[in-house]
Order: sequence, then structure tokens, then C-alpha cells
Amino acid sequence: MPLRIPRGFNKVAWPFLTRFGDGKTPSYALRPALYLPVWTKDEHRDGDPVVLPPGTWVGLLNDRDHTNVDDSFVLDAKGFESFLTPACPTAYKITYGSNDVDITPDLDADKDTLVTTAAITTASVDITKPLGVIARPYYAGWISERYYNYDPDLIQTWVAKDMVIRVPALSANEAAIEAGDLVMLDDTATPDWDPADLTNPPGRLKAYGLTASEAPLEFVVGRCVRKVPLGKQATPSAGQSLSTAIGTSAPRTLFNFDPDYVDANVEANYGGVQGKIEGVPGLGLGGTSATIGRPQEMMFAKADSSGFFWALDILVRV
Repeated sequence: MPLRIPRGFNKVAWPFLTRFGDGKTPSYALRPALYLPVWTKDEHRDGDPVVLPPGTWVGLLNDRDHTNVDDSFVLDAKGFESFLTPACPTAYKITYGSNDVDITPDLDADKDTLVTTAAITTASVDITKPLGVIARPYYAGWISERYYNYDPDLIQTWVAKDMVIRVPALSANEAAIEAGDLVMLDDTATPDWDPADLTNPPGRLKAYGLTASEAPLEFVVGRCVRKVPLGKQATPSAGQSLSTAIGTSAPRTLFNFDPDYVDANVEANYGGVQGKIEGVPGLGLGGTSATIGRPQEMMFAKADSSGFFWALDILVRV
């Protein structure tokens, strides 16, 4: 006769959320580089500009390797090298958009000269070695300098060392990564940090070993241990963000999201309990019915050419 487990004492392991741990996060008082363009505006925080999306691999500016940018971008007011910038095996330029005009310091000048027109820079950010990856969006580094007694994030650093981190896939090369692939920083020719065009993005990943000539091994940053589908567009449109596809009134009024797409991995990770939670409208603090269960950091994911949105579980080895 089987043993009876008293009701209320049995253990239920809900599979709707996967958590990982055991990494290293140095407690440095860092900020994103002042020249980084506005990636998006956080309307939940009065339009604060986000300049680094989650899943970006970052390094530090220093006065040995980054002599081609003004010193005001390399050293903070106390003379410390304290600015995070996307890591990349090759030098990359910056593309400014309309959101940067009269707001963002111009890489072609100095931190006190603001962008006057939307354009790609003449100056480049030289090779930047990876120190780790960021797990959430980071706000503009100049906010605390420009506004008295306001700093949206007191500490902005990276995570590294033998941990698994789930990141949204933003570029075509990231969407092509599969479980088991070694991953390296994307070294596609003529990289450009452009929020509106992720064709050759610094700070993002590609599978290692796909081309005959690869960047040095110090730019191999880990291994993909799982590829997780986040959903599918109703009409494929490469490059559209998941937040745009779901829409501001989701899931009741979807913009370009297929609610009938069913995948066991999606349901296990996001489509179950979280997708049925009702939150405060517009609060946007986590996965609720407004995001169909997807957490906020996954809403940055970009659709691939087939209309699929992906997240990558990366074993960090930096």
C-alpha cells in the first residue's frame, strides 16, 4: 500500500521560472561611458535614458588602450578609470540618433560638448577587453553629473565567473547560437554601436568557430547551455523588439505577437503562472499578464528573420 502524503506537506516545484546563481559581481562604483547613445527611454522612470541593454558584455576604458578618445571620457572627476563601454575585439564607432541631440556627450569632442545632429562618429572606441556581462538595463552615465542629488543606480558593474545568465538575443548572430556552442564577442567587420541597427553590434555574441579567422581566445567568453524561445511574431519582421510586438496593452491587444504559438519551453518558462499574474497597469516591474509572463529584461529581445524571439542561457567564463 503506497504511503500517503498528507495534504499541505507535499513539495511542488513550479517550472515557470529558472534561476541561476554562484557568480561574482565586483562592488565598484562604475558608470556607463558618457558618450553612449540613448538605447531606449524608461517611461516608468520619467523617460530616463537607457544606454546599455541587458546581455551586453562590457569592459573598462583606460588611458593606455583608448588614447583616441578625449580624456574626459576615460577618467572621472577623481582621475579613476570608471566607465563601462561595450567590449569588442575590434575598434567600433558610435551612431547617434534623434534622442541624442542636445542630450548625449559627443564622442568626437568631449564630455561637455553635446551631440548636435544624428550621425555616425568619426572617432572610434578602440579594442575593449571583456570583464563580464550586465544582467539589466543601465542608465546614462551622465545623469548623476547633470542632475543634483539624483543617481538612478548607485553601483553599475558586471557579473562574471562560472555562472549561467539568461540574456535576450538581440542580433542575427546571437539568434543563430545553439546550445553547446562556445560563444565569443562578435568581431564582424566594421562594428557600430547603433541602437537602431544591430547588424554589427559590439558587446554582443556569436558562435565561436564559424569562420576561419577568429579573434584572440581572450574574447571567447563562455558557452551557450540552452536556447529558450520567448515567442513568435504574427508577421515576421526581423529586428522588431519583443516589447513592441507584445504591445503596451498586452496580452489583451497584441501588436505583432502570435498568441497561438505553442512551445513547451515557452510555457514552462514564461507562459504559465507568470502570464496569469495581474500587476499594476504600467508598473512594469516583472513578468505579468501585461508581458505574457516574460520578465522585463527579456523584452529587449529582437526577432530573427523567421519571426522568433530567443533568450540564451550563457555559462559565463570570464
